[in-house]
Amino acid sequence: MPTPPSPNSSPAEQTKLVRQRRALNRLLQVLQRGMRSEVVNDLASFVLKEAHNMSALLSILKHPESYPKIQIQKAAWVAHRAFQADSRGLLGHRQAFSQILDATEDPSVLREILKVLANPVWLDIENESMRADLLQLALDLLHLPHFPIAVHYAALQIIQTRATTKAEEIESLAAIRVLMDEQQKQNSLYLCAAKHEIRILQKIRR
Repeated sequence: MPTPPSPNSSPAEQTKLVRQRRALNRLLQVLQRGMRSEVVNDLASFVLKEAHNMSALLSILKHPESYPKIQIQKAAWVAHRAFQADSRGLLGHRQAFSQILDATEDPSVLREILKVLANPVWLDIENESMRADLLQLALDLLHLPHFPIAVHYAALQIIQTRATTKAEEIESLAAIRVLMDEQQKQNSLYLCAAKHEIRILQKIRR
């Protein structure tokens, strides 16, 4: 949540915080139940327009304890839509997404953020800690069959791009098979997991 401007902060910093506060207030007025898709598109354009608008959106997601659950969920939806519209507007915020993952306990928020991070565009931006933490989260999620199916799809994509060592690939293979064992054979998630299983096996055998 943006902090109030300090009397000791520079004029530029005070201006930045005031703008971020205004952006936050605008977002909170619109992030409501029943928000239509075209409103999401408008908010995605809004947060991409100015850096302080994006910072305001991400501050909501980093502090879920400060806002109603529905606003957090809608904010995650906007973040995903903004990424789809122009990924460049979010590439400077990789650390913020790690903080969001640490903060959230909401599967619907997790789903939207993982959809963003599953994109390989992040590979050249992530440091080793970010990569390893995201991979571990994806592996853990494959052991939780009650999570939404979209979470598992994103986790499978993440494993393909973040498992880089032989040990990680072997662990990934085991996790994928755990997920497959929890599915009815030939359902869509099982078939998707089976494709990822083949790809990981090919990597292991190289």
